[in-house]
Amino acid sequence: MYLSVLRAGLGSTVLGLMALAPGVAVLPVGRIVAATIAYLAVSVGPFALRRNRRLALPSMQAALLLDGIYLAAVVAFTGGAMSPLLFLVYVHVVAVTLLCSYRTGLKIALWHTTLFLLVVGSIEAEIIEGSATLPEGAGSTVAVALAVTGLWLLALGTATAAAASERQLRRQKVDLASLSTMVARIDAGRGAEEIPGILLEALRDTFGLEQGVVLASPEGDLRVLAATDQGPLDDLPAGIDPLIEGVWTDRAARLVRQIDPATDPRLAALLPGARNLLVVPLFREGGHALGAVALEIGGTSTGMRRWVVSMVEQYVAHAALALHNAWLTEDREAQLETIRGLEQELRAHNLELEVKVAERTEELRETIQSLEEIDEQRRRLLAHVVQAAEDERRRIANDIHDDPVQKMVVLKMRLELLAKANPDLPDLDDARDAVLGTIRSQTRVILYRIAQEALTNARKHAQADEIRVKLEERDGGVWMEISDDGVGYAPEGALVGAPGHLGVAAMRERAEMAAGWCTLRSLPGAGTTLEVWLPHEEAGNRPQATMDDDDVVALSSVRADRIA
Repeated sequence: MYLSVLRAGLGSTVLGLMALAPGVAVLPVGRIVAATIAYLAVSVGPFALRRNRRLALPSMQAALLLDGIYLAAVVAFTGGAMSPLLFLVYVHVVAVTLLCSYRTGLKIALWHTTLFLLVVGSIEAEIIEGSATLPEGAGSTVAVALAVTGLWLLALGTATAAAASERQLRRQKVDLASLSTMVARIDAGRGAEEIPGILLEALRDTFGLEQGVVLASPEGDLRVLAATDQGPLDDLPAGIDPLIEGVWTDRAARLVRQIDPATDPRLAALLPGARNLLVVPLFREGGHALGAVALEIGGTSTGMRRWVVSMVEQYVAHAALALHNAWLTEDREAQLETIRGLEQELRAHNLELEVKVAERTEELRETIQSLEEIDEQRRRLLAHVVQAAEDERRRIANDIHDDPVQKMVVLKMRLELLAKANPDLPDLDDARDAVLGTIRSQTRVILYRIAQEALTNARKHAQADEIRVKLEERDGGVWMEISDDGVGYAPEGALVGAPGHLGVAAMRERAEMAAGWCTLRSLPGAGTTLEVWLPHEEAGNRPQATMDDDDVVALSSVRADRIA
């Protein structure tokens, strides 16, 4: 790409000169312009073929030869050795030398020299039309010699600088390759204990260092991890030397001529008699100091090339990162091992708990089953007791309500008949009044019982917002009406109440036993109304209900769960 830019610059310069000073051209300006355009078009080829490995190099070499031919022609047709465009030849040689290599630059300089001499000779021999301003005789020879000498002085100077740069680049390439090898060895290592030794070996082989030592630790006091000539460490002073603290503070390598045992006793003990040392800090990612590397350069020189110092710092930085990662890995492995042990203990404990839970669950299930059996027995016993109590209560109630009332009514009627047959016995009237009073004490009980059941049924089943109770003296007796605005019911059920409660039939039966009557009216959604009348006197004076017995039965046909 850079050579393409160079060619574009050469062609643009020629076109600019033709536009500004067309008089310097020996040939018509149009020919030179056309040749320049053709040159620029052809020079695009190497750029287009740069990705083709097989054709890239031959096309570049051919383009360099074409550059020389084009520049030789331009120089020939604009003044020869005195051409104002001769400097383009020099520019081309310098650029090729710097962009390609010093060897290629010298070859191009030789190619330009050959073409230049060929052009000059052709002009002098009048083979081609040259410049009329070219000096004749000795002057012509001196001009050509100066042009060629200047070209070669410039080419040799540029080649020398390029050769030095290329040597430096090759040296740097070797250093980088050694760094890559060291990184690969560290990656293939088996742990943190191998990394310091690999680092020292790579530094010594690459830079020719005489001795060195690596001091580092993940935390706390620094430990000697590796040394090229490690002696006994039993009496090594504790602590961190000020020189190491200094490079930590500067966060950069430091060159020292020699180590003072009084101020840096640890380094002096590890590197006795060392001269010209390079101390490089070890930092992990984030800036935390891990340690330091001390290297003896040796020799009498007190300096060190900046490139070497920079490469050593890169070696140490890679090693520090790998060492920190290895320590983290080891710590993580230790934590994982601890976690695995805890996990195994937890699993064993969970298994033990599961066994205990299973045992306790089985015991609890058996206990629950036993309790359920006991509860079932208790419920059956309770139901039996309740049923027996209800049966006994019903029997007693029948005895109380049915037999005594009927007998008292019969007694009252016989007393009345006896009183009519014997009007001269006034005591019979007193007896009849006593029996009538007894019957009225039973009327109140029956009325209370019917009202109690009706209100209970309405509360439980009617879903009513309002319940109305009316009680009046009517027709020689007591009339009672209980009504609600609840959901009502359809006359499709039993007349018998649930256990422990009176059904409609039972309430009607009780009322009739006391010489009264009982009716019930209800429709779905229209509420329910219960009417009861019980006499103060004998049954013969009771008023009739507002409907016949069949209607009473029909309206009283309700569901047991609604009334009971």
